[in-house]
Amino acid sequence: MTDIRRDAPAAGPGRVLRHRDFRLFWIGALISNIGTWLQGAAVPYVLFKLTDSNIWVGLSIFAGLFPGVVCGPLAGTFADRVDRRKMLFWIQGASALAATALAILWVAKLRSPGLVLAVTAVSGIFMGLGMPAWQGFVADLVPRNELSAAVALNSIQFHGSRAIGPALAGLIIATVGPLWAFVGNAVSFGAVMLALWFVRATPRPLSSTKTGVIADLRAGLAYARGERGISTALLLVMAVGFLGNPIVQLAPAFSERIYHVGAGAYGLLSAAFGLGAASGVYIVGRSTQTHARSRVLVVLLIVLGIAVVGFGLSPGYAVGLVCVLVAGSTAVGSGVLLLTTVQAQVADEFRGRVLGLYGMAFTASYPLGSLAQGAIADVVGPRRNECIVGIVIMAVTAWLAANRPRLVALD
Repeated sequence: MTDIRRDAPAAGPGRVLRHRDFRLFWIGALISNIGTWLQGAAVPYVLFKLTDSNIWVGLSIFAGLFPGVVCGPLAGTFADRVDRRKMLFWIQGASALAATALAILWVAKLRSPGLVLAVTAVSGIFMGLGMPAWQGFVADLVPRNELSAAVALNSIQFHGSRAIGPALAGLIIATVGPLWAFVGNAVSFGAVMLALWFVRATPRPLSSTKTGVIADLRAGLAYARGERGISTALLLVMAVGFLGNPIVQLAPAFSERIYHVGAGAYGLLSAAFGLGAASGVYIVGRSTQTHARSRVLVVLLIVLGIAVVGFGLSPGYAVGLVCVLVAGSTAVGSGVLLLTTVQAQVADEFRGRVLGLYGMAFTASYPLGSLAQGAIADVVGPRRNECIVGIVIMAVTAWLAANRPRLVALD
C-alpha cells in the first residue's frame, strides 16, 4: 500500500476524499454522528418535559461531556501508545451498548431523570476516551500537507450531522416518540465500526512505553504550556465552549416558554446550530486561505457575541432561528480554527496527548457553561442570560485583540 504520509500536492477539502481510508472513516463517522445527535437532542427535550427545569437540561449536557474531562488527558496518552484504529473500534462498540441501555430503560418505563443522566454519563465516559484517538486518527489517514483540509472536512461531517440529527430528532419525537431516537443512535454506531474494520491505515511509530503514563501526561502538559500558539488555542476553546456553545441547550426553554412552538420546531431550532456549524467550517476554510487565522478569529468572536445577544432579544421564532444559525456558524467556526491551529503546530509525538488536552478543554467548558447558564436562566430568565453571555463574549474578544503576542501566535 502507498504511504499516504509522504508529501503530496495540497488538496482542498473535497479532494481529500480520494484517500480510500479517509473516505471510509468519514462516511462511517457521518452516519454515527447523526445518531449521536439524535440522542443529543432527544435527551434534553425529554428531561425538560419530565422536570420543567433548565437546570436538568444543563445537567444532561454536563453528564454527557464532563466525564471526558477526567478521561481525555489519559486517553490522549494511550492514543499515542496504542493502535488508534483498534482503540476506536472497541470504544464505539461500548458506546453502542450504552445507547442500547437508554432505549431499554425507556421501553421498561424506567424514565426517572436520574437514570437518564446516569446512562448519559456512561456515554460521556466513552466519548472522552475516544476523542483524542478520533482526532489523531485523521492524521493517520492523509498526508501531513493535507491535514488542514482533512480536519476541515471531518468538522463538516461532524457539524453537518449536528444539523441533521436534531432535525430528525424533532420529527421522530413528534411522530413516534423519543425511543426511536435512542434506537437510531445505538444502530448508527455500526456504521463507524464497519468503516474501522475495513480501514487499512498506514502504520505509525508509537510513543515509547519506557516511561509511565503519568510521566507521559506531564510531558504533554509541559509541551502544550511551552507552545504559545497551542496554549492560547486551549484557553480560547474553553472560553467559546463555556460561553457560546451552550446557546443550544436553552432551545427547549425558548421553544416552550417564549416561542410556544412544538417538538418539530424545537428540533429545527436545535438543528439550526448544527447547520450554521457546517457553514462555519466552510467559511473558515475559505477565509483562512487569504487572511491570517488570528484576524478571522476576532471577526468570528465579534459576530458570535452579537448573535447571542440577538437571540436573547429575539421578538419571535424566525429571528431566534437566524440568531442560533449565526451562533452555530461562528462558535463552531472558531472551534475548528483553533483545532486546526493545534493540529498544524503540534509535533507528531505529542499529538494524542495535546489533542487529549484540547478535548478536555472543550469537554470541561461546554458542560460547565451549560450547567451555569441553565442555573442563571432559571433565576433571571433565558433572555437575560443570553444578553449577559453575549456581552461577556465581546469582552473576551477585546482582551484577545489587545493581547497581540497571544493573537499572532495562532498564525
